[in-house]
Amino acid sequence: QPLDPTCVQEGDEFEITFSFMSSTTTSTLPSARIRVAQFSTVNKKLETMRWENFASAANYQAGEWQTVTDSWTIDSVSASADYLEFSIVGGNQIIVLDNVSITKVGAASTGNR
Repeated sequence: QPLDPTCVQEGDEFEITFSFMSSTTTSTLPSARIRVAQFSTVNKKLETMRWENFASAANYQAGEWQTVTDSWTIDSVSASADYLEFSIVGGNQIIVLDNVSITKVGAASTGNR
């Protein structure tokens, strides 16, 4: 899911939350991540600068909803990105997702985004 990079600035803090459930046991649990990319004028395409990886579920019981929450503080690299993309990855089974959110919980002391 693309995120609007003009809505973040260095020092902003966000809470990332999602819930998931699977009817089977799993050996790898889903986690959230954000791709931070810049447009290359040389190669004429987006180039990934890095991935922001967030915590996965600590415990999981089949058939039960599990909520995963982590925080993301915007640094200078993420703040200068041309492209931000949110995804939930991992898990070696079919899962149901619900209540996926990225919520600003703290704003940088300067700026107006």
